[in-house]
Amino acid sequence: MARKQIMRGCATNEERQACSAALKAHVEHYGDHSPESVRTVYSVAVDGKKISVEVVNRAKSYVATCMNKPRRLRSVMH
Repeated sequence: MARKQIMRGCATNEERQACSAALKAHVEHYGDHSPESVRTVYSVAVDGKKISVEVVNRAKSYVATCMNKPRRLRSVMH
């Protein structure tokens, strides 16, 4: 069964494209069987802009978050 692909924090069209590309690369690398709570950061170039996207493995989904805003310290410390 394929995992859900969830995009968070994507306000603009470029950020959505970056999240989509990062999820595609993540699925190609890990497939449907990957360990939980693995965090991977991808740098994606869209229209000449470099956008960082963090992809986290969850139990039944992959969650891609655009890192375009300041992060909370509790998120960084994990």
